[in-house]
Amino acid sequence: MSAQDKKLFFIGQIAKLSGISITTIRYYEDLGLIKASGRTDSGFRQFSLKVLSYLEFIKQCQSFGLSLQEIKELFRIYDQQSTLTDETKRRLEDKILMLDNQIEALISLQAELKKLLSERINQ
Repeated sequence: MSAQDKKLFFIGQIAKLSGISITTIRYYEDLGLIKASGRTDSGFRQFSLKVLSYLEFIKQCQSFGLSLQEIKELFRIYDQQSTLTDETKRRLEDKILMLDNQIEALISLQAELKKLLSERINQ
C-alpha cells in the first residue's frame, strides 16, 4: 500500500476531488453508503482516497436510475454482508434489462446521428 493510499483527506477535499457537495457526502455517510476512515481530535471527518471510487459508483448508478437504497443493497452484496435474495436478484435483473434497453436506444440514436452527419457532409 502506497503512502498516498494511507493518506486521509478532509471532507472538503473529497468534495472537490469528487465534484459532490459536502452536504451530499455527509448524507451518503448517514445512509451508510460510505464511511469516514476516522475523525481528527477536533471531530473533522477524514476519508481515504478509496471513497472516491464509491462516490463515482454512486453517481454512475444514479445516472442510470438506481435509487440510493438499491445502491446500498449493491454495496452490501458486494461486501458479502448480504446474500442475494430472490427479490434482489429480480430487481437486479430488471435493472440490467433497463440498461440493455437504454444501450439499444443509444446505439440507435448514434446510428441516426451518424447518418444525418454523413448526409450533411456529402451534400
